[in-house]
Amino acid sequence: MSNDEETVNMIKFLIIGDKKVGKTSIINRFVYDKFDQGYDATNIINDQKYNVSNKPNLIIKIVDTAGDKQFLNSIINELDKTRFVLIVFDITNKDSFDSVNVWIDKCNLKNQDNLSLILVGNKLDLEQEQRRKVTKQEAKLFAEKNNMEYYETSALTKVNIHNIFNHCSDIYFQNCKNDFEHYSTSTTKLKIHNDSEIKLNINSDKKDLEEKKGRCFCSLF
Repeated sequence: MSNDEETVNMIKFLIIGDKKVGKTSIINRFVYDKFDQGYDATNIINDQKYNVSNKPNLIIKIVDTAGDKQFLNSIINELDKTRFVLIVFDITNKDSFDSVNVWIDKCNLKNQDNLSLILVGNKLDLEQEQRRKVTKQEAKLFAEKNNMEYYETSALTKVNIHNIFNHCSDIYFQNCKNDFEHYSTSTTKLKIHNDSEIKLNINSDKKDLEEKKGRCFCSLF
């Protein structure tokens, strides 16, 4: 692996939820800053990579998924190496909110370390049309009960779209920093090639750090 490859950090996001809740619209708003009024169903699995302009060594990989539960097994397989799962529902569709439990249960089947689930109530712009069927308080209480953070978004008006990904990136790097500090003070010392340059191999997680203490480092921005 080259030095350039070693300094690249990739954070994988998986976007799941029922059909027509706006999963693809959220991704398109974040990656391309565009919004399409029409609806084209996602064909099982699509993934895109986004380079973060103010963090040149960070790549965000976003995996879009179909909302049909017949594809659940294929979707859950995508949890491998995923760091954040956005479970999206439509605030104007109570059924899509009721389905969140199904998606949570499937994620929990993987029993994967360092996997954070985030609840996203999309289509906030429709609240002005009095079409909301799930209250903010109801969704927040549900998220708290399931140890999830909650965001309300609008792919149309851009509300909170970037905030989610920025916040998750901050969590990722804070965890990297904590892991580094933990292992640097342990009995087995990390070997740092350069005091001012601490690196993390692509797709590394806490488990990788335990297995590769002497050669897997975290880029701190």
